[in-house]
Amino acid sequence: MAARGIHPARLALTPEERATLERWVRRGSTAQALALRARVVLACADRLVECWFSLLQRRALARAEFASTDALDAALRAYIAATNAEPKPFVWTKAADGILASVARFCRRASGSHR
Repeated sequence: MAARGIHPARLALTPEERATLERWVRRGSTAQALALRARVVLACADRLVECWFSLLQRRALARAEFASTDALDAALRAYIAATNAEPKPFVWTKAADGILASVARFCRRASGSHR
């Protein structure tokens, strides 16, 4: 749920967008602020994979017992088929500015500078 009228944005990167962000992070001439924002976006996008595996574990594997790897394989394929039949995008509930502010606070604390 979004707070104070902030509408969460859906985060889904195309391969081209991901490649551009990764190029900005690696490029030596990229402005520091842009590189930091690119790292934050990539980290958020990568977190989606962790969320998906967490959901898989909780919804399909947590209390299940599998007699064989074939049974596990069948359960995984059934879960994937069910989630693909009704796809729902992940929705971030924190605005990008809030995430960047948190990163900036962390960086100040980590560097010992408390401005």
